Amino acid sequence: MLKFGNTYLNFGGTYFDGWSAMIKPNFNEVQIGNQIWTSENLNINDGSSGIVTKQVAANGINYGNQNFYTLPAAQRVADRIYGWHLPTKAEWGTLFSAVGGWSYAAKQLKSSAGWDSGNGTDAYSFNLKPLGYVAGTTLYEAGISTDLWNNYYYTDQWGTWYEQYMFNSADNPIRTEYTNPNYYLFQVRLVKD
Repeated sequence: MLKFGNTYLNFGGTYFDGWSAMIKPNFNEVQIGNQIWTSENLNINDGSSGIVTKQVAANGINYGNQNFYTLPAAQRVADRIYGWHLPTKAEWGTLFSAVGGWSYAAKQLKSSAGWDSGNGTDAYSFNLKPLGYVAGTTLYEAGISTDLWNNYYYTDQWGTWYEQYMFNSADNPIRTEYTNPNYYLFQVRLVKD
């Protein structure tokens, strides 16, 4: 842990407090096509609202403490990380194309162990693990799925819709839309600027 005045920085998945400057954590990364992605989920807690830390274990694998984010929290933390950002819908599309297309993207990106059914090949070292998601403060579907935020939304006559991608036993990711970006807490991957 590093201390700068009253600010504590811990990049091992706990928290940092009172920060306003850009930070430069040292992420594990992987190049897929012409993009560079984190090959691990964001695991930074800034001590503000919208982040829940859960101990995750499933199918005999202990994943340790994992942070789950509302979309506003994901955006807030990602905006402070120098050189990285929350991926857009177009950037997710570029990733899915680079690994063989939408129909095979989940199989190619998921880890090769730990899923209840439908392990991936992890052919590109993206290392996507089945950590589930959080609703309120309860963890659901560990070992079954994982959900990743997309920095995309649109507005229609029914409201503003926010997107995320769910990876489960299927070979393709499932795009889901929500009108409340604060109810569900999902995992976050970043793409390099």
